[in-house]
Amino acid sequence: MTAATLAASRDRETGELYVPPRRFAADGSLRACERLEIPAEGVLVSWTCFRDQCYGLIDLPGGPTVQVLLSDTPHELGATYVGHRDEAGVVFSRG
Repeated sequence: MTAATLAASRDRETGELYVPPRRFAADGSLRACERLEIPAEGVLVSWTCFRDQCYGLIDLPGGPTVQVLLSDTPHELGATYVGHRDEAGVVFSRG
């Protein structure tokens, strides 16, 4: 598996980070955001399984929380998780 990055954008004025990326700032100003790639790494804050697949909420550095697909290994709240790209897409597992 290959380590992954996530597409994101940042408001240059406020520094707010958006995942998935936004074209314009969220405050309605029509201020353009800069596009960037950020590491797919953060802290697991919640998770659940449904129909043999696990999903989690990961707090990324810089503010946003994203919903992700989790590996089938046991999960630990508060642990650092890293996303890896494989044939299923980006899957997160304990780092």
